[in-house]
Amino acid sequence: MFPIVYISRELKEDDCFTQSLRGTAHIVSYSLIHLTPVSFRDVPDADVAFFYSRNAVKYFFEGLKNNPNKMEWACMGEGTASYLKHLGHHPSFIGSGNPLQVASGFLPLAEGKRILFPRAKQSKKSIQKLISHRVDVVDLVVYDNSKLTDFENPNADILVFTSPMNAEAFFEKYPYRGEKIIAIGSTTAKKISEWVAIEVRVAQKPTIESLAEAVLDIIT
Repeated sequence: MFPIVYISRELKEDDCFTQSLRGTAHIVSYSLIHLTPVSFRDVPDADVAFFYSRNAVKYFFEGLKNNPNKMEWACMGEGTASYLKHLGHHPSFIGSGNPLQVASGFLPLAEGKRILFPRAKQSKKSIQKLISHRVDVVDLVVYDNSKLTDFENPNADILVFTSPMNAEAFFEKYPYRGEKIIAIGSTTAKKISEWVAIEVRVAQKPTIESLAEAVLDIIT
């Protein structure tokens, strides 16, 4: 009998996560976060726009009234960069997903410049806080994110969390029952540790492909 793998993201049948685990696991996929766009007017002038997540990219470009002034693009991790490229924009900086590493790596491009941060209303603003003393921060909320409270327990053998808020929503409702747990990055793993007293496996890269590899390492 295949193990049940829950991932906190809506997936399609042709998604690489689903394809990678086909024939080895039963996948249950749904997000525990409700997202709604936040309208904004003109985009403030900036030298670089930094995106924390693919949702920040999605709601920024969907909410544009006019083409923004020419600027460079930067991304927290490879998954966000991949989505940005899919829209036809190529980032000048792609981080590792680890806030401290990202801030350190981003500063050579960002220092002394005006940096736009399109973000979620509930964002932790990790990079902004780490570099605000060396850049001119421009804040722009482009979507709201709130935790769901009414959802079924997937009763999974392996739990895969793609953000701190997804993990928090899950463990606020359901206690840990001995599942294997995988986090997309160190920030998500840190949030999980507030609820679960075990070592959480962190994907080598903050990508859906790396999450699939982490699951395969457990079940094969």
